[in-house]
Amino acid sequence: ARVALKGAAERAAALGAWGQSHRYLRQALSVTTSDAERAELHVRAGDAGSRSGDHGEANDEYRAASALYRALGDEMADLTASMLIARNLLDAYDTDAAHVVLREALERHRDRAGDPAYVALEGQLARAHFFTDALTEAISVSDRVLDRAEHHNLVEVLAYTLITKGTALVGLGRAREGLMLIGGGADIAGSAGLPGTVLRAAINRGFAEALDSQRIGLESSRAAIALARRLGLR
Repeated sequence: ARVALKGAAERAAALGAWGQSHRYLRQALSVTTSDAERAELHVRAGDAGSRSGDHGEANDEYRAASALYRALGDEMADLTASMLIARNLLDAYDTDAAHVVLREALERHRDRAGDPAYVALEGQLARAHFFTDALTEAISVSDRVLDRAEHHNLVEVLAYTLITKGTALVGLGRAREGLMLIGGGADIAGSAGLPGTVLRAAINRGFAEALDSQRIGLESSRAAIALARRLGLR
């Protein structure tokens, strides 16, 4: 039953039916006894919850995964779970809670600074700084993340953080530079098969372009809405 439910969840996710995928994963959790496998299912359920727009449910799933990984002594997986918690909170615009998660996780895992999972966590810190209008800090952290992401070949982190830095530059009045970075992040994400990151770039591009031309900004925003619908995202 467990394997069948996981397969059903995967098929539902492939169709963009994230709510249904989440329900299958919750059923799979009810018949799973291995803590390692339960942690993995909580992460997948968190992803499904986040993509369906249920950020509260996603938060619970990611935190459950983090607690299990800590109990298992899997520091790298806990770092990744902490990054997912922070990203989900920022998606829900709960910036204060995201900052708390980030501070605690960065301190708890400070001996892992520079490791790929730590770099991904710092990528969310850059985004959190942007959300609080600490634009100079967002750019500074982004630069550190981009350097390490390039060396570790962390394509998803690289694309994501280029978009963060680009949007922060737009906020500082450096729109041309910012749009080039956002476009570069979108191109990398598209080549790597990361539609969620492409969508984020399209949304941020629409915001940036609207500052100069409402018509062009509206066109980008409409393209972002169409992409979100194709992906089943809310």
